[in-house]
Amino acid sequence: MKIIIILILLFLVFIACDKKKEVIAKVEVDVIDLDKEFINAIEDGDLVGVERLIEAGADVNVQTDDVQGRTALYIAAGYNYIEIITLLLEARVDINYQDNWGRTALMYAALYGNSQSVELLVNAGVDINIQNNNNETALMFAVV
Repeated sequence: MKIIIILILLFLVFIACDKKKEVIAKVEVDVIDLDKEFINAIEDGDLVGVERLIEAGADVNVQTDDVQGRTALYIAAGYNYIEIITLLLEARVDINYQDNWGRTALMYAALYGNSQSVELLVNAGVDINIQNNNNETALMFAVV
């Protein structure tokens, strides 16, 4: 009789563990979808969407899954989305984050001549001396 009870308990534990794996997998997919949705909202300049996704728990430092590994701040600075940059700064985004090539949001803003983005990032305390993988700084991007 004890053996049957033990077998039943083991079976129930096995089922519970399997269900737990399904829940964990679902959560991981939801996080990935949230991050992709967040990047899409940034690229579209959707301020309300960005705000909603931050409140929902989107990772403000998430990287794109392309070869560059761009961040939300990097994208917003490149498009000169001042309100989104401000929102990201309030959400404690890493302002000195470097993409896979070592570029920062400041470099990207400087490259495209987005002086408002540059000013906002500098006033937020960005490190203006960071070098990318080619030893270039944001100042070098500004004069290109």
